[in-house]
Amino acid sequence: MNSRILLFLSILVLGLSSFGGAPTSETGDQAAVLKAARQGLPLFLKELPDDQRPNFGMFKPEDIFKAEPGLPFPVYTLDPKDLRTLSAPRTLGSILKETGDWYVPVLVDREWRLLLTVSRMEGKWQAVGISEAGLAAEIGMFQARWPGLAEAAAVPRDTGMKFLRVFQASADFMYVLAPGREFLWPFQSGLRALEIVESDLMTAEVAVPLLKTAIREKN
Repeated sequence: MNSRILLFLSILVLGLSSFGGAPTSETGDQAAVLKAARQGLPLFLKELPDDQRPNFGMFKPEDIFKAEPGLPFPVYTLDPKDLRTLSAPRTLGSILKETGDWYVPVLVDREWRLLLTVSRMEGKWQAVGISEAGLAAEIGMFQARWPGLAEAAAVPRDTGMKFLRVFQASADFMYVLAPGREFLWPFQSGLRALEIVESDLMTAEVAVPLLKTAIREKN
């Protein structure tokens, strides 16, 4: 894979500590997921109808051939029961769980265009679907904004992150763990669920009550 693309994507799996240089290697699962993505991506792109390609970030005919997978990252979620009973000293991060799915960013000319989903099926990692362009673009934009957000919040740039999908609220977030503090960054679906207008790096103390309300109102 092009080393510049690995550099651009390292934030989501290794934290921002790798932003100054490409990661040296993928973890075991990452490597297996990436292999499945490389095998499955051309098949999904080939099946896209011409009139649907722009919805998936393929704006020019040549984009199909230039698209390549970036570094995979796992999708986390939480159990609403755990969220309802969450109180100090337990942290939001302590109740996050892996879904078993991984997202693989698909890039064209270093731009996030869509997300490829890879899951373990019958003991083997396989590409199982692609998403439209919106969420991929949002994550790419968040990554580009992160240095400024980190500075404003007075947190290290190499802070750990996890992509969080709360199914019961139909909402996506980036979970950010800083020394002694936790944050959520709501993507567009998160904004709608929390009924707020503009994305901001929200402390867990602010975000958790809103998320509890969002889940309660949708279920």
